[in-house]
Amino acid sequence: MRIEFTGERFIILKDSAILGDLHIGFSLELERAGIYGVSFAEKRIVEEVERIKKEYGVERIILLGDVKHSIKGASSLEAKLLRRLERLSPIVVKGNHDGAIEKYMKNVVTSLSFYNFVLFHGNRKEEFKKCIVAHEHPCIEVDGARIPVIVKVKNVTVIPPFNRFLSMVAWNTREFSGPKSPVLKGTDLSRARIYTVDGVFLGRLGEIAEEEENGYEKS
Repeated sequence: MRIEFTGERFIILKDSAILGDLHIGFSLELERAGIYGVSFAEKRIVEEVERIKKEYGVERIILLGDVKHSIKGASSLEAKLLRRLERLSPIVVKGNHDGAIEKYMKNVVTSLSFYNFVLFHGNRKEEFKKCIVAHEHPCIEVDGARIPVIVKVKNVTVIPPFNRFLSMVAWNTREFSGPKSPVLKGTDLSRARIYTVDGVFLGRLGEIAEEEENGYEKS
């Protein structure tokens, strides 16, 4: 079973669309920090998930963790949008931000064996031969622009955050101090294969990071 790239921040596996890190409710945290005008994005995220199911004709939506942003419970905004998402009958693979999400979503699991992959959020250890995770928010930086990427390292595939307003970590820059996921701890990430969301192979992470480092030195 092969992963299908879509040109968007999700992948398709057989008959299912797999999306991670929606973080519905993130705008409330920004407002507490004095940043306003982003709340429109919350509804847009849900509308995009609805569009994907219709446009791509997939049988199911799999939400690969951190569906909501509040770690404990849910704000009224989150609750409203989670109930709307539930109309799509998604499978929710629980992430570290998804405390008490069972109150709003029916089909909630901690991991999912799906064809020849194990799907889980990536914030904890899991037994697998091949897996797909989220959690890391991966991107690379090219000429100052941050590009969401899909990372393949050995038998692990990492997908980017579906929420385009979230901060991402540029794996090819000095700011990257290593992966958060225990799945990737101790892995030689220099050999990680980096792909655009269109499926274009950009190279090994070590090569891309070296190019970026040379760019720092020249500037």
